[in-house]
Amino acid sequence: MPPYCRISWKAPPARSLILITGFVGLSLSGLWLSFELHYPEEIATTPVLLPQDLRGQKASDLIVQHVDHDATVWSVTGCCVYKSRDGLNFKKAFKVPSGSLTSWLGNLHSVRRWSGYVELCEVVPIRSGTILAFAGGYLW
Repeated sequence: MPPYCRISWKAPPARSLILITGFVGLSLSGLWLSFELHYPEEIATTPVLLPQDLRGQKASDLIVQHVDHDATVWSVTGCCVYKSRDGLNFKKAFKVPSGSLTSWLGNLHSVRRWSGYVELCEVVPIRSGTILAFAGGYLW
């Protein structure tokens, strides 16, 4: 066989493999974080039938915090606050700063699901239009 037809493969040095592995790991971690920290602009509800033939609405991963005198429903998921006026769709109102690192980890959906600790902030709207939010040991 002529020398120009030989195929030779030499393994890359260990340093290159470490750099490539680190780059791929960081890229995958960044992609995972972007999915975990994404809060949709709107969360739709689905109708449910409750015991004793009562009808209601259900929204996944939302915790109802407060219902105003004008039937506005305030709810949270992680540190993101949602508001519903018609009781059917929840629209993102604002995001509360979480404070410390341990509180910030609660923004990750998988951590909330794994720990069972889904309620990270308390939201109380006041009639004057001010909204009090308690998260991460701080009053915002």
